[in-house]
Amino acid sequence: MAIAKELTKAILNEHQAHPQLTLIDYYKYFSQSAFGPGHIIKDIDSARAYLEKELEESTAFDPIEIQACDYFLPFYRVNLSLLKEEKLGIDEYFTAFIKSAHEIEPIKQMHFLARWENIVNAIKKLYIMNIEGDEQLPSFAHDLSFLQEMHQQGQYICHHSNQFKRAYNPHYRLIHRDFIPKALINDLAKIPHCR
Repeated sequence: MAIAKELTKAILNEHQAHPQLTLIDYYKYFSQSAFGPGHIIKDIDSARAYLEKELEESTAFDPIEIQACDYFLPFYRVNLSLLKEEKLGIDEYFTAFIKSAHEIEPIKQMHFLARWENIVNAIKKLYIMNIEGDEQLPSFAHDLSFLQEMHQQGQYICHHSNQFKRAYNPHYRLIHRDFIPKALINDLAKIPHCR
């Protein structure tokens, strides 16, 4: 069975952006597109304090400033480096992040899970056919088992793998297309999308 064009593009876009990823990181990419940032905001003051602390303590960043994370919903990973380099103000950035969390209806968890199995099969097929040739992602079986156990416990959110963190220093927040700061609007046309 052929893999849908949008799914192929999403998998290949994330592999091209972060070739040292694992299945956990593919899962994070797709789940972020489905659920957005709402799950991480317990209260606004704490979210702001955590953002400020992360910004102050971070010295290395993924070189990708804006990445489309748009297989389900049009979210973007917007790098904190844009704040560090003063290309964006923290108030504008944080407001866009909060609006993305509170004003966008996420995909239902059961709908996401129904699609996740097809995504895993597409990843396996693409790795054998196009990406690594007869290879799977590192720790694929372990990660798949971890994700299945996580779902059985009613959890749907995880962190990036340690391998991904070491390779890419991910420091970003998810922002929905409707709330992207004006200074970044023109940049959206230049980045790879799956839809």
